[in-house]
Amino acid sequence: MLPDKTLQKCKLGLDLANGETPQLLVPGGYWKAAVLEEGEFGLLGEAVAPGFDFQDMELAQSENFRQQFPDLWDQVAPYVKGN
Repeated sequence: MLPDKTLQKCKLGLDLANGETPQLLVPGGYWKAAVLEEGEFGLLGEAVAPGFDFQDMELAQSENFRQQFPDLWDQVAPYVKGN
C-alpha cells in the first residue's frame, strides 16, 4: 500500500512478458504483504540499507489497520496477522 492509501499489486516471477518481475523494491513508508499461490513455494529475503532503524519498522495490527484504512479493509484483511 502506497503512502496515499492506494493499493498496488505485483506478481513475482520470471515471466516478464506477462508482467511478472523477479524482485521488488519497497520504499520506506509503504506497507507490504506477500502470499503464495496454492501449491507454490517461495524464498523471501529482505535487505536494509544504511540509515534503517528497527524503531521505524511497524508490523500491522488488525484493529489499528482496520481503523486507519476502513475503505481498504476488505482487501487487506487477509494479509494482516490476527485477523
